[in-house]
Amino acid sequence: MSELEVLQSSRAASPLSNLIGGASVDPATLQNSSVRAAAEKFEASFLAEMLKHAGVAKMPEAFNGGPGEAAFSGFLVQEYADAISSSRSFGLADHVYRAMLERMDT
Repeated sequence: MSELEVLQSSRAASPLSNLIGGASVDPATLQNSSVRAAAEKFEASFLAEMLKHAGVAKMPEAFNGGPGEAAFSGFLVQEYADAISSSRSFGLADHVYRAMLERMDT
């Protein structure tokens, strides 16, 4: 099998093949999905700030704190925020998404 055949067969099996030289994709669909992704990212950032100010990253005194805890507590808060956002239970992303689409239509 030549290199070209290997490349073509791997490209055909790829889930991204529709976006890379495969079937055409509706630009409106791509735009809406990017708007949705931006709204979800905003929601996760908003939640991370709320959780940080609520003191979620503060560990009990049993761990004695330390520089390692302080350095990585932001990652823990971000993971909590991402988990809440991906569960779609908060709902801010839906409102932001609709507001952004309304602004784009006008």
